[in-house]
Amino acid sequence: MNPSHSIPTIVDEGFVLWESRAIMQYLCNKYDVSGTLYPREPKKRAIVDRWLNFDITLMGSYKYGVMMKAFGGADPPEDKIIAMKNNLKLFDQLIGDNKYLTGDDLTIADLALLVTNSALLLANVDLSEYPNVKRWLTSLTTGLPYFTEFNVFDPKEMEVWVAKSQAYLKRQFN
Repeated sequence: MNPSHSIPTIVDEGFVLWESRAIMQYLCNKYDVSGTLYPREPKKRAIVDRWLNFDITLMGSYKYGVMMKAFGGADPPEDKIIAMKNNLKLFDQLIGDNKYLTGDDLTIADLALLVTNSALLLANVDLSEYPNVKRWLTSLTTGLPYFTEFNVFDPKEMEVWVAKSQAYLKRQFN
């Protein structure tokens, strides 16, 4: 169904779609009557879209700044650490006092960035320099009743996954 042979992929009434952000946007467009998860008003939606795109920037910097060390066993180059810290600083500033990324309402941007930022928790990254990120992340991980079901893993399964990840990343970075 998915020409890239990856997940996630959905089939909705015969319509096949892949890529997590596209899936979230589609499901909200079709099923979210309230329009709070993915606002219909163009400016509010643009802010959600900006966060969804910023998430890609964060993922790229976490790949080298966090994942390389935590799951690959290799020390990242100093410039990659600096880039990650700069992105976290910007992330912290952009959140500000907001409860959620765009204000008072949970959106698909929060859900997408929560997944990406869960890597910080898995790698035990110290977030003390980024209090708004830490507050936002803690609020979502403790406040969303389904977070644990999808994001907390059996320690033995995690150990196997880390070993596989380390082997894969060593091949990628060496």
